[in-house]
Amino acid sequence: AVGTTAWPEIVTPAWFVTQGVRLYDGILFPHTPLLILLTALAGKTLGFSAATLRALPGLALAASGALLVLGARSHGASRRGPITGLLLGLPVLILLTVYAEGPALWPEPFLTPFLLAGVLLLERAERTGGTRDLATAGLVFGTALLVKQTSAWAALAAVLWLLFRSRRRGARAAFLFAAAAALPYATFLLTWAIAFRTLAHVRWTLVYPVFSRMSQAIAAPLTAADIH
Repeated sequence: AVGTTAWPEIVTPAWFVTQGVRLYDGILFPHTPLLILLTALAGKTLGFSAATLRALPGLALAASGALLVLGARSHGASRRGPITGLLLGLPVLILLTVYAEGPALWPEPFLTPFLLAGVLLLERAERTGGTRDLATAGLVFGTALLVKQTSAWAALAAVLWLLFRSRRRGARAAFLFAAAAALPYATFLLTWAIAFRTLAHVRWTLVYPVFSRMSQAIAAPLTAADIH
């Protein structure tokens, strides 16, 4: 059986939030707040039970699966698609899930549905040429940034694709996407500062990850163990 790992780095801050402790001032956490606040909301509403902590990663997995199906349909998948997915995709998914120690209450699994949705919106914008789809894709990529800052690399890849590979490539499209992608994080910085009269969130979600030893560890060269 595959169990769900509820990492204490997520559950513990979320519980303290429900007790009135402010994130980034009383709780020192070097990532953006969306998953912590979502876990806190679920815990406050339903209780920090095993069922609640299983359901949150389950929602991320279900959303990812639904988006994969939508992506296959949008590409005109043949009848062989579901059969191939069942015979090949399902065993691979099980293998990867077991290898990664099962579903987890952790930022990375929650990035997946946002990035999948963003890519599908980019593909629709590529087909239609609509600026609304392009801007919406940027907002979705930007919302992923509120789950964990490392998703900025995916947004950067999308900007480079819009500049050099898209059929509608150009600086205007790339700028529109980048501005929309930056909006959720900029809104978080501004509203949090106004609401709580603090800049602690800037330190812990921007300054510390980028300029401290944490960033040096992230930039360390890959080893054979890392690749494995």
